[in-house]
Amino acid sequence: IFQGGPGMVVQPSMVTMGNPLLESDPLTVVIKSLPREGELPGFTGAIGTFSLEPPRLSTNAVRAGEPVVLTVTIRGDGNIGRLVPPRLGPMREWNTAFAPSADPSPAYAIQQRGFNTFSYTLVPLSERLKATPAIPFSYFDPKQRTYVSLPIPPVPLTVNPAPAGVTL
Repeated sequence: IFQGGPGMVVQPSMVTMGNPLLESDPLTVVIKSLPREGELPGFTGAIGTFSLEPPRLSTNAVRAGEPVVLTVTIRGDGNIGRLVPPRLGPMREWNTAFAPSADPSPAYAIQQRGFNTFSYTLVPLSERLKATPAIPFSYFDPKQRTYVSLPIPPVPLTVNPAPAGVTL
């Protein structure tokens, strides 16, 4: 709540008529670019301090050629509402052609709750696989002025052979 003008009190959740005026002393803003030196794999613009919850799978057993969804939740302070999930490159034993999906909630809602979630649709191409691939993720910590690696770890998975007659 703030005093907007003579007798006008404005609450952030209220719809008001008119434009309240906010006055302040002049302010100088210095914008610095992030350093290129030290940038780590999986950096997509995350700035702040983050932690990773254990990733979850939609199922822990699939047949080769069937999709499985890996859900990743990242908590922290910083630009959490604007996180971009790192993409996976081509892999010999995984179909990684599906782009990761980000939480569709508005950035301000994600920022308020303090965590962001994204999902990867992965298709194992071999029954020899025992876990999902590790996914590189990193962020820039402005307090330490350095990049921090926070890889998404592999999750155990049972991959059964593809049905008879199916070629992968």
